[in-house]
Amino acid sequence: MISKRLLKKRERGFTILVYTLMIFVVFAFTGLAVDAGYLQWQRRLMQSAADAAAMGALREMELGRTNTQPQYDLTVAAQNDAALNGFSNGVNNISVTLNNPPVSGPFQGASTAAQVIITRSYPTFFMRVLGTNSINVSAQSVAQTSTSYGSIGGCIFALDATASDALNLESGTTLYSSCSAISESSATEAFKMAGSDTWNMTSHNAHIAVVGGATMSGAATIMDTTMSPAVSEQPVTGYTSPGDPLRNINAPTPSTVTGGVQSTSPASYNKNGMPAGNTLSPGIYCGGISVGNTGSNTLVFSAGTYVLAGGGLSLGSQATVSGTGVTFYSTSSSSAAWGCTNSYSAGVLSLTGQATSNFSAPLSGPMVGMLFFQDRALDPGTSSILGGSTSTWDGAIYLKLSNLKFAGNNSTTGYMVIVADTIDIHGGTTLGNNYTTLSDPNPFAPGSTGGGLVY
Repeated sequence: MISKRLLKKRERGFTILVYTLMIFVVFAFTGLAVDAGYLQWQRRLMQSAADAAAMGALREMELGRTNTQPQYDLTVAAQNDAALNGFSNGVNNISVTLNNPPVSGPFQGASTAAQVIITRSYPTFFMRVLGTNSINVSAQSVAQTSTSYGSIGGCIFALDATASDALNLESGTTLYSSCSAISESSATEAFKMAGSDTWNMTSHNAHIAVVGGATMSGAATIMDTTMSPAVSEQPVTGYTSPGDPLRNINAPTPSTVTGGVQSTSPASYNKNGMPAGNTLSPGIYCGGISVGNTGSNTLVFSAGTYVLAGGGLSLGSQATVSGTGVTFYSTSSSSAAWGCTNSYSAGVLSLTGQATSNFSAPLSGPMVGMLFFQDRALDPGTSSILGGSTSTWDGAIYLKLSNLKFAGNNSTTGYMVIVADTIDIHGGTTLGNNYTTLSDPNPFAPGSTGGGLVY
């Protein structure tokens, strides 16, 4: 018969063995979690580098260059951009491969596409206990230039080549964007986010690209919300500037604007002085348009081009306005033969957040997609375009030489493109990229950049 003392010794021995095994299992799973988190973070960095490399190769392709021209080698261009983002081919087990056309995926064989694949072997930390000393991580990106919808590279462009904070999110901003943003400044702080700013990317192809450097401080985050759970990402720096994405859009001229002179002096409207039928007609407004408190009325802008020949456009806090198929062209009265009897300097666009404004740009014709268009040769000062929860805008805001302060609720089922010298975004803002309502071709897909990330 086995004594009780012996049984107790055996039980203690068994318990120690069980606890030892449990500690080993817990340690193994903890190590797996730590390693997995580290590798996931490295993959996000790798993905940003792959995106930059694919776009670098694409820019060379758009200039007619191929891998048969050694001085303009696409592979070299891709590997240079990857290196600028921390992944140098042949260093630390890193491989950066450029395929034109892609050799796999939905764009396989497409001569208009550039595929970049980055791979690297990473050593593990805790998983070594399980016999796994290293893991291969890879990321790929495909950029394409084509005539199909959806190939636009971005919907926000800050054009200034040297300004600090050229693209800046003010503290407390929450931005939802399904397309990319580009700061074309070479400054060390060309892009800035701070405080509690959050930029939510609602498309896997949406990124932030910066020619110079980027600064993110405080709790500012860029989130890829297409992932579950959402993951953070960093701006792509060292990007090749695409220049003015709307440079090929022809500005209105007196011969292309219908309606003639509608007002020879600044036009001002409010509830005590509204136009007939509460409706305005397109044409030339010498000295611009200002709208105050419209009371229970809605001032309707009929479809067409409104030339603000000086004075700009101002909407007061209690203005209610709407317009479908409209373009506002801001210039000076003397910049062309507009037919104004007095001289008026170009004015800014001033839309307050308390106003209710629902505008959409033309769906076809020479001004397709253009909502606010400022004379390329003029800088009247900083424009402030602020929208509230009741405002929706579909179209482009194009202020080549001017600064823009922007906030607004754009239609999530529509589109918006913002192009300005410098851009400050604040408040709650949603930008869509659904261009399917526009005629083909339109200036945004792909005319504004010639192409972009597609996979």
